[in-house]
Amino acid sequence: MSFALAPQVPEAFAPFAAEAAAAAPPPVGDVAARRATLEGVFGHYDAAQPFPGDVTVTDHELTTADGARIRLRWSVRDGSLAPLTVWSWDDNRTGWQALLGDAAGGPDTPAHAAAGTRGRS
Repeated sequence: MSFALAPQVPEAFAPFAAEAAAAAPPPVGDVAARRATLEGVFGHYDAAQPFPGDVTVTDHELTTADGARIRLRWSVRDGSLAPLTVWSWDDNRTGWQALLGDAAGGPDTPAHAAAGTRGRS
């Protein structure tokens, strides 16, 4: 049995596909144009899909090294994370302390562990 798309998928993306086929791709190295193109793709995707009523969306922003701002979106089904929130900052600090011992928070702390240990006592 072969894979087939649900009929709603090509229907929803037909207007975007027609527009994209007519457009020239941004030049290599033109980061701003590529970001603008992707923003359009994501905007169309967001508008084309149904949005469930029991999902909370929180927008955040990331500033890149060149100063551009990228929107980050965190979507959570209401109440779905409550059973998973058993790990606190203190538990994280205790875990890194157990793993790293005296090195926790020191100059030899690995970069992946620094955020959990440095500057806290």
